[in-house]
Amino acid sequence: LLDEVALKRKVEGEEKAKCDECVREDPAEVLCMDCAMFLCSKCHGHHKDSKQYQNHSMLPLGELKSKKETITIKPKAKNALCQKHELELNFYCETCDQLVCQYCIMKDH
Repeated sequence: LLDEVALKRKVEGEEKAKCDECVREDPAEVLCMDCAMFLCSKCHGHHKDSKQYQNHSMLPLGELKSKKETITIKPKAKNALCQKHELELNFYCETCDQLVCQYCIMKDH
């Protein structure tokens, strides 16, 4: 889900990693290796407590920076699902720089 170039910039510190999940865009603390999303501490907590995401692998950004040559993100699911509508994320919003479902693209993006 993450563009390799954007991921590389964030890992190498050229671009500050912000939370991909929340509207506040707080600084990211971890990378979900299954969703390929940077998460702040609050969203990381929600992610861990969610039945849908509780088994996802999280990598703290400090470890991400030290392992940048070997990082491989392979989402387990073929297509990620929208958290609001539980539909596949088949559309890309250029303004928000994120994947969205068919309802979100029409309503929110």
